[in-house]
Amino acid sequence: MKELVLPVPKTVSATYIVPVPAPISTVEARRQAGQAVEAKLTGPLRTLTTKWLAQGAVKVAVEVAGTPPPGLLDKPHFGTREQRAFLARARTFVQFSATQRASLIGVQEWKARGPAAALAAGLGAPVLDPRALQVLTAEEALAGVPDTALTMPASTSDDVTVCLAFKPLVRVDDVDHLGVIAVMTDGMRRFGLPELRMGPASPDLREELATLLNGVAFRLWSDLLARAQETPKAVGLLNLPRFLRVPAQMEIHRRDLDRANGVPNLGGMYATIGLEVDPAPNENPGDWLTVCPPADWDMSWEDFVADTCHSMFGFEKPRWHYIPEFGALLDALAKAKKSLPEARSRFLHGDLPAGGQLMVRYEAVDTELRWAKVESWEDAEHAVVRDIGRELTSGMRPGPLVAIESREIADWGIWVDGRGVIEGARTEGLGYHLS
Repeated sequence: MKELVLPVPKTVSATYIVPVPAPISTVEARRQAGQAVEAKLTGPLRTLTTKWLAQGAVKVAVEVAGTPPPGLLDKPHFGTREQRAFLARARTFVQFSATQRASLIGVQEWKARGPAAALAAGLGAPVLDPRALQVLTAEEALAGVPDTALTMPASTSDDVTVCLAFKPLVRVDDVDHLGVIAVMTDGMRRFGLPELRMGPASPDLREELATLLNGVAFRLWSDLLARAQETPKAVGLLNLPRFLRVPAQMEIHRRDLDRANGVPNLGGMYATIGLEVDPAPNENPGDWLTVCPPADWDMSWEDFVADTCHSMFGFEKPRWHYIPEFGALLDALAKAKKSLPEARSRFLHGDLPAGGQLMVRYEAVDTELRWAKVESWEDAEHAVVRDIGRELTSGMRPGPLVAIESREIADWGIWVDGRGVIEGARTEGLGYHLS
């Protein structure tokens, strides 16, 4: 199977900021953070964070709060009203930062996020994630460290067990431009991986595409975790090589989407997707992985999106919600097949309307649907026809006589010169291929 080679950054960094309502020195900030870690964190992470603070592996910096950029605290998407009010009252900002070799479990996040979340929890303050331009509650920040959110076992190998939640660390954003949307992840680079994106699509599919991309990102990350677990004592989780290999094509199941969201799987099918590496321009921080149709896809991008959404979400929607044209074709084919014996009987008994000619639409090479004029149909298993072409139009020139199997006939219609189709032909205009 074809694989993509992804370069891994040597180091990655994390920074979190806690607004404090009173002036505070760096020494006092480090002391209060240490006390908060003891009170709010648990298990091995509490011990590790205390050690990291003492050794300086977590950098603590203090800055006097200045005037925020005009309009920032008025933006509804920038935290809640209460969080913006807290930020407006802040006298000091305490920054926690850490730099770490890239790892699939984002150790730099534990180092910086843990003490920031603990301090914020003690103060009732929000936590700022400047990399993601996001305002978090202390509880949301704590959910992103492994001792407080045991939602997904990332590794179990020998005596190493790490439990880490994916959702608090990776979000999916969307952009809307000229009436179409695209979705993209924000957070995969915390693990030394490229961000993912998918689009364009109709704004009506905003929720579906976001859910789908979140599932693809989770599947990619969890597969790499599973592979890394195979290394002795799971050292592959911490020490990423300079390059990672991922499949250029994979099957995505609905259960992948549900696992990524932490909800029970209630059904759904699977779809095959492709991945392409798009190198980032010089001013951007890293490459992108773009979701695309698989290599053997021979239809349009819009068809790929519709087909994938139908596979992932179709059981939750009315029949053929995502692919109405294909659904209409299948429904028309079913009705035509059911009434085909009666149409043959009418042809054999001369019961067609005056001037009427029986036409049949049959599966030609590569499942193409073509129309033909029936000349004889004495044998129920075979019909003798003259091929016409893809469409029923005026000025048709039937071709030479050929025999086709009756089981290849997908539709029928009655044509009268000068009037066109007067009966049947339910599939006309609904597609030329069955797949």
